[in-house]
Amino acid sequence: MNILAAPRQVTRTVRNIARIRQISTVFAKHGFQELMDKLGFARFIPQKHRRARHDDKLTVPERLRICFEELGPTFIKLGQLLSSRTDLLPDNYVRELSKLQDRVTPLPFTVIRNSVERELGAPISELFSEFSPEPLASASIGQVHEATLKDGTKVVVKVQRPAIDVLIKTDISVLTTLAAACEHYFPETQVLAPQTFVEEFFQAMTLELDFVLEANNILKSRENLKSMTDVYVPQVYLELCTQKVLVVEKLE
Repeated sequence: MNILAAPRQVTRTVRNIARIRQISTVFAKHGFQELMDKLGFARFIPQKHRRARHDDKLTVPERLRICFEELGPTFIKLGQLLSSRTDLLPDNYVRELSKLQDRVTPLPFTVIRNSVERELGAPISELFSEFSPEPLASASIGQVHEATLKDGTKVVVKVQRPAIDVLIKTDISVLTTLAAACEHYFPETQVLAPQTFVEEFFQAMTLELDFVLEANNILKSRENLKSMTDVYVPQVYLELCTQKVLVVEKLE
């Protein structure tokens, strides 16, 4: 191992172990202790959460949805994706996971302001004539605010949550380990190719985290659809866009 890379590798390993412990504990707490045992993750579960009693009134799909909600953005996105895969899951799981919503508690405006100013390299007051501190929407990946450009144009600003990319990469690493364990300990799952599914999920999440790619896709759609008079695609302000900030014309 490169000695300069060693601290980074250790940090990533510790982060993964901490997240594995959290994931294993949440699943055990909601009645999936036996599954964690079979996958070899029981050793990560604190003693007080082992054999914890779960709500017997809830179905297995309901408990799975609750686990995904408790574990946050990556698992909510994973559950949403699984809910569209009727070829992989029974109907009762599909119905329950389709209830997953990635509405989350809004971040304080100070966090949003700091993120925008760090990404765009200037105070918000120099970039916008107005910037609403109240979010229009708050989701697992980002938060959206109304703003006004210096020329008076109304826009919406999508700001990525700080460190969400680190959390997602950690979770994908853990999910890859879980998928490999599933294929090893439950050979019947190999036909579903869990590791391939996680890889495809990782690629999708990587694209979703790149707001510059999203901006260019909007511009491409705007160009391709410009001849259709009944369709309007909002303008994107590339000079105010980065991988973590997206500024788009507001449509009433």
